[in-house]
Amino acid sequence: MTDTPYFTIATDKVIDQYEYMQRFADTVNYSAKTNYDIIPVLEERTDAGFSVHFDHALGYIDDYQRVTFFLQGTSRDELTSLYEAGITTFVVDNEPDLALIEQWIEDANPSITLYLRMQRREHTVQTGKHYVFGLSSTTVNEAIQRLADHNADLGVHVHRKTQNVAEWRLSDELDNALNDTTLNTIDALNAGGGFPVQYKNYQRNTLSSIKQRFDDLKTWASTHDIDVIIEPGRIIAGPPGKLHATIINVYDDTVVLDTSVFNAAMDTFATNTRLEIVGENEDGDGHAYTVKGRTPDSLDIFRYKAWLDDPERGDTLTFKNATAYNYASDFCDLQQPLTELTR
Repeated sequence: MTDTPYFTIATDKVIDQYEYMQRFADTVNYSAKTNYDIIPVLEERTDAGFSVHFDHALGYIDDYQRVTFFLQGTSRDELTSLYEAGITTFVVDNEPDLALIEQWIEDANPSITLYLRMQRREHTVQTGKHYVFGLSSTTVNEAIQRLADHNADLGVHVHRKTQNVAEWRLSDELDNALNDTTLNTIDALNAGGGFPVQYKNYQRNTLSSIKQRFDDLKTWASTHDIDVIIEPGRIIAGPPGKLHATIINVYDDTVVLDTSVFNAAMDTFATNTRLEIVGENEDGDGHAYTVKGRTPDSLDIFRYKAWLDDPERGDTLTFKNATAYNYASDFCDLQQPLTELTR
């Protein structure tokens, strides 16, 4: 592929990232919404499960036994259809869906695995910006007790927001939130995703401390005979991917690209990530440029300050860690760049 802009994903690196994640838990589920193109790679070459929120993602998956499906406003017919298609693992995070699946379990006695997503305390200066998913710990404990005698394997699901390294002290919170009946009943804890990836504006070397905290969580879980599941997305999908863009103009202290954050890096807005550039002078020598997308929007900025070596029209800029949440908008009739899978 020679025309730019375009993404590349190194499939061997995808496998490396997945295998690295295996050290954190008993089971690894890839969060499918992060990048759908990676699903077939993982299904063919690993035993990964897949956490799925929408029917659309099922089109990328052959083996539905690997799917954990998150219910949201689901009808009885939709739930039955998913089950008949071969999906037997579900997550609920609200009381209407919990009531629906409890009644379905009571009536049909399906052989399923059910995770109840529980609210957690916020650990961020931006508390209030993000919606807090999940059921209260009281609701979770009561529902687990009601469902304990049915033909369902039960678990609890929690989650951290992406890139928020402060949200990793789980064992103490879980010990306080879950009663003895719940701890003696559930088979697994799904600790969610949220593993950080290196961006220009995020600190380095955080995974070592996270690994220690996860070791603590696994030790806590093992004392209750509970398996630990994780569902990383960003850390599997991001590092294998690059965005390749062509410089179409250079003036003053500005480099303009043939693509835009609106069709190639919307995560810039969602989580304030700023992609690193291959070959960028990290020492700050040379000249600092603002790297801007091609639209007339003043927010269309990949980087406010990137130290580049004599950029010229026609040169290619390559961004690292670029294929996690690389969804697109059609602002200014932009087309999403194509993706090429490489080894």
